[in-house]
Amino acid sequence: MKNSMLINSYRDEIDGLRALAVSSVVIFHFFPKFLPSGFLGVDIFFIISGYLVTNNLIKTLFINKNKLKLFYINRIKRLFPALFVFIFITTISISFIYIRTDLEKYTDSLFASITFWSNIYFWLDGGYFGGNDQIKPLLHLWSLSVEEQFYIFFPLFLILSFFLKKKIRFKIKYFIITITFFSFILWLYLNFIGGENPAFFLLPTRAWQFGMGALISIIYIENRNFFTNIKNYYFFLSLSLILIFVAILISFNNQLQTIFVSLGTFGFLVFSYNKNNFFIKIFRLSLLKYLGKISYSVYLYHWPIASILIYYYIEKIPFLISISGIFLSVILGNISYVYIEQVFRKKVNFNYTLLILILSIILSYLSISIITKSKKNNLINMFSSEGGNHFRCDVKSFIPYGASRACILRKDTNNSKEIVILGNSHALMYGPLILNSIPTTINLKIVWINGCLPTPNINISKKCLLMANKNLETIIDDRDVDYVLISSTWYENFYINNDLVKVKNNKLIEGINNLIDKLEENKKKTYLFSPIAIPGSDITSELPRKIKFKKLNNLKINEYLSSDKKIYEYKFSKINKYFEEKLGDKYIKVYKDLCDNEKCYYGKKNILYFSDATHLSISGLNELNRTKSHIKSIFNN
Repeated sequence: MKNSMLINSYRDEIDGLRALAVSSVVIFHFFPKFLPSGFLGVDIFFIISGYLVTNNLIKTLFINKNKLKLFYINRIKRLFPALFVFIFITTISISFIYIRTDLEKYTDSLFASITFWSNIYFWLDGGYFGGNDQIKPLLHLWSLSVEEQFYIFFPLFLILSFFLKKKIRFKIKYFIITITFFSFILWLYLNFIGGENPAFFLLPTRAWQFGMGALISIIYIENRNFFTNIKNYYFFLSLSLILIFVAILISFNNQLQTIFVSLGTFGFLVFSYNKNNFFIKIFRLSLLKYLGKISYSVYLYHWPIASILIYYYIEKIPFLISISGIFLSVILGNISYVYIEQVFRKKVNFNYTLLILILSIILSYLSISIITKSKKNNLINMFSSEGGNHFRCDVKSFIPYGASRACILRKDTNNSKEIVILGNSHALMYGPLILNSIPTTINLKIVWINGCLPTPNINISKKCLLMANKNLETIIDDRDVDYVLISSTWYENFYINNDLVKVKNNKLIEGINNLIDKLEENKKKTYLFSPIAIPGSDITSELPRKIKFKKLNNLKINEYLSSDKKIYEYKFSKINKYFEEKLGDKYIKVYKDLCDNEKCYYGKKNILYFSDATHLSISGLNELNRTKSHIKSIFNN
């Protein structure tokens, strides 16, 4: 380790790989249908970071006399000036465009971003792929927070590894392999039980990708001969994995794509040591290398530009405007690289750097505070405030249950009866309604699978079928459960059955019927929530912006808040009639509280009943007074 020649030297093909990664992400955000898995470019960045940071750390810790301080100074000067100037520019820009309630949410994300826990913030705030997530200008900084957390913990891990190596002569690569393995298993497990969001956002479930990169660096240092005489076709295979699985979308298994892209990136970094490969020479072209060098700043600026365009155009951004957005991202990225990144890294004293960082944050907060307070609290803000305002369980209330998890809303060991709300996110949204409607002598928990139905023989996918069966078995075996309330979505056109054959949505009646029969046979009193009329678009996000940007007049606003009841009856009259006859009072007719004889309503005056395209908001739940009294009468008997 004392010989600096052992450290990997600069490899210009990695800048070419960075160019590929950032291009994938940028194209995905401006043209998601053209490159549906372009977001996996971030996974490429994580593996590159693991490789390069390990190189830098080993050089800093073991060649430059253990100066860990030097590593952090270099990281700060490399990343923070461009980031904090970017945040200031973004804050000023959106302050004049965004609605007051959206600015207030932005302020929360701003604090999370500058304190480097935005990955946790955006995980708890909703996710990455939802419709409303597209208008969060700092959403992309989740990946930077993951990297910063890696920079904090990995040096300590590496120091510990070298210490243990001296004591017990255990090779460092085995420590990294161990951490990488357990992180990968955790990632797989969370994805399997419906925890795609934490698996996507959190460092413990991303550490395996950093570990893959770190492993390459360690192996090279310990055994350079491993990288000699590499066959060209290995690199071609690795590159093919990246290109293919970034370009396509495997709807039934996104995790498989992540694995293949990660393996491809690992192979790229390993097999590109062969300097004579034609394809490697492509990644050393000047244009690609330069795009790789400015990739960090391009990444910073591209997403707020895309967000602002989505925010204004709402439904579809014109093609030429999107192309212009990409060019603007590159231009701003280049300016940031030349006049901020390079200047601060090479010319500005570290103390001056810290001063400028502090000033940029103070100015950001002052500007957004002043502008936010100046905006009036009008109808637009009242509508917008319902956005995302549906019930979510506190993560501290989660327990492992069945194939996934349960959320405990009330647990008292003195109570003998328990209700389970079973379904997907539409089961989750009714939690407060049920909790406030039932006697305090009844315990309550929610068992749900995101994106799946609770039905064991008709569902969205094979994975959902397996998980629904496991949850059903667990509830049947759970002696504490006396009542089951089923609530789910009804809006897909097709499902699959146990034979994995596609069936039409009218078969869902059979699926629900089968689920109810199995629960009743095992002495679980079962109730079913009816379908509700849904707006079909993210009303709390779209309607306020359409009003602000004058895309609706007053008549159109009223039309936006309701639909002809005949539309609802056309879709669901058979379902309602069937279950009213089968279940009687055990069929909870929620739709009756949101519809009259002519229309079904999504809101009224200054209140919206929905928090997005399908979920009832807390205000919507408050409208279900008749349902509440119905539930009270059931469980008070």
